[in-house]
Amino acid sequence: MKRNIPVVVIGLGRGRGISDIPPIFENTPYYVATCMDLTEVDEEYRYSPHDLGVILHNLHPRPRALLIGIAVDPSYTQPVERVWNEYVEKVLKLEKNASRGW
Repeated sequence: MKRNIPVVVIGLGRGRGISDIPPIFENTPYYVATCMDLTEVDEEYRYSPHDLGVILHNLHPRPRALLIGIAVDPSYTQPVERVWNEYVEKVLKLEKNASRGW
């Protein structure tokens, strides 16, 4: 199966996201395009709403799905949703309308 749907993963640590998520996507069109973490990389490179926005607006092909790991504290979900929804409205919907499909 062709893997053509990029996914952004946010997890407590990169190791689990990099090793555990790809097997879940086997035989699906999804693949991990990038993995952000909250603990394993230097603090200035960890997940932040700003950095998520930078990734979403700059990756190509455009991410079409977002996965938040189960170990991520629920307090992170509201800012993540805000950034994701803004990206969908400003980028994905406009591109869909411009091209009449993805």
